[in-house]
Amino acid sequence: MDDDTSTLTRAKKSLFPDLEKASDRNHVIKNFTSGLYKLRESNKYLTVAIISYFRKCFSYATVQNVGNPVGVRDNILAIVPHVYGDHSKCGDWCKEAEVLNYKHSYKYMGGNDLNNQSLRVVLDRYLERYTTDDMTHKLSNLGSTNGNENMNSMIARKAPKGINYSESESLESRISAAIAQKNKGHQYIIDVNEVHGLSPGKSTRKRFTSLDIRCRKKAERAATVQHKRRRLQLKEERPNVNRVREVEEGTTYTSGVSHIEEADTNEVPSAPDRPKPASEHYSLNDLVVFDLETTGGGDNDSILQILACHLERGTCFTRYAIPTSSYINHHITTLTGLEYHGRTMYKDAQAVDACEIGVALGDFKEWIHNLNTKEPILVAHNASFDGRMLNNAFQRHSVTCSRCVKRYADTLPYFKTKYPGRKGKGAYTLSSLVHEYLPGKQFSFHDADEDVRGLSELLISSHINEEDLKCHLTSVEELTYKSLLKTNKMENIGSYNRAVKNKNISIIVSEKLAESGLGLDHLKTVAGRSGADGVKTLLKSRCGQCRFNVEDIMSEL
Repeated sequence: MDDDTSTLTRAKKSLFPDLEKASDRNHVIKNFTSGLYKLRESNKYLTVAIISYFRKCFSYATVQNVGNPVGVRDNILAIVPHVYGDHSKCGDWCKEAEVLNYKHSYKYMGGNDLNNQSLRVVLDRYLERYTTDDMTHKLSNLGSTNGNENMNSMIARKAPKGINYSESESLESRISAAIAQKNKGHQYIIDVNEVHGLSPGKSTRKRFTSLDIRCRKKAERAATVQHKRRRLQLKEERPNVNRVREVEEGTTYTSGVSHIEEADTNEVPSAPDRPKPASEHYSLNDLVVFDLETTGGGDNDSILQILACHLERGTCFTRYAIPTSSYINHHITTLTGLEYHGRTMYKDAQAVDACEIGVALGDFKEWIHNLNTKEPILVAHNASFDGRMLNNAFQRHSVTCSRCVKRYADTLPYFKTKYPGRKGKGAYTLSSLVHEYLPGKQFSFHDADEDVRGLSELLISSHINEEDLKCHLTSVEELTYKSLLKTNKMENIGSYNRAVKNKNISIIVSEKLAESGLGLDHLKTVAGRSGADGVKTLLKSRCGQCRFNVEDIMSEL
């Protein structure tokens, strides 16, 4: 049990006075950490990173010395010398003897040994309280209340506290059902039915067998080192996330806030949510090679031609689209041969059928749907451009394609991996690759028909398989995210010009902040609301590992 209840005292009076308890490991470590945070109030050199490191060392001392009070005491006494560079008293948990130029895992002082002697005296005095005979006996026999909490959770699901089952006849059955589930899993329902001569049914048996398998796999996954580390990481991030939200939103709830006329209601834009990586599973039957011709590379430029071809079947789709501005500049005409005059589109001086871009996108969506592939992947050379333009067009013209277009594949990094060592500018352009690896083939590039045909033949000649493009897949959500970052940067980067010129904010930090949607005015809002600490919290959440000086930034605010 934990150390915060009177349960033990009551149990001794009700049962027998010699009853002993095992303290909960998590509560002991939590109390140890809380004590360090109290010391931090009067010791500025005791950083959060060092406290986390002490917590880890203390946890090692208890976990590796179960039933060994002497070992617990020796390991706890070795923690402070260990952090200060004296490893003579360290146990197996210390890797100093195995690692050349050993560094501690905390980031403070680059992982080097601590050297502040006044802090060492404080830490030695604090850890001594955990080395008494009673305390080491207690620490060598720690338990866990996780099983109790799990049992309580099961009972709460069978008999919710919000409903008064305590006076009902069903309470005993509900608690018995929770105990049976705890001991036997969901299989108990099938056993109860069989005892009473009832057929559980095929669907019932399948359902509860599936639940038991899921629970077992979840328990196995939770016991892995990777899962435990990830859980600790999320736990450390949680308070910071809440703090960032407070800084962004201002005071949203406090006593009497509605009576404050000048309450700060200005919200700072939240950082765009980073999407999950695209799934890596696909088959060659999913690949559709496509290319676009456009009036330019901007988000507001128009698509002039869409051409796509299924890699394995060879079935193709093509549509010419009327530019939204009804104008194609001379440079684009020179590259692509496309012109638009008098409501007629021309390709190499020959009139071609063209339609509105919304109609062309709808036809393209229907063509993809009729391919009947499991999950089509649109493949392009430099898909970051073609995918972004197509994605923007779908959104601008309200054509929903989430079911038929979910992922893009980029062949540019694929060919760099497939044919390494090519040198020179343009070594991996489509024309250069075709000239090198498809000798004798004649293609006219900056022509969607020719680009798609050339890329398709290149992929086939490279003997592409179902493993090659796994690392080069991008989801529609990822492209939308990158497009949003670009838009945010264009809108906000100018506000940092003076700060960058004065060298109070680095170019990298200014770009990170701009991409996340923050301008200098937003930082001024945060500074007025939460001071330098609020600005520091926000910068850490938006800039990652980038270095910055809060004092320099505050001078600009």
